[in-house]
Amino acid sequence: MVDSEKLEDLRKKLLEEIQEAIDYLKEIGQTLVANLLIWLSYLIDLLIKYGIIAVIGFSTGIFLIILITVLITFFITKSCYQNSNDDEN
Repeated sequence: MVDSEKLEDLRKKLLEEIQEAIDYLKEIGQTLVANLLIWLSYLIDLLIKYGIIAVIGFSTGIFLIILITVLITFFITKSCYQNSNDDEN
């Protein structure tokens, strides 16, 4: 038979590993937001660099950038929120 103290130690180690995995996933969520900002800076750079904003109009270009930003942020936030709810259950 297995010693109850060994089982308790294994349980604690497992919970610590799970907590580390949860912390890592939260870091990934923060990294996604940082990557979103980097992606948007590249998008704005490309739109300005190749004159696409001049072709489609400045206000339309800015509107599209804002719309894409809001949509991506919404989906990232929704995904992180669902993951946190799954962790609680």
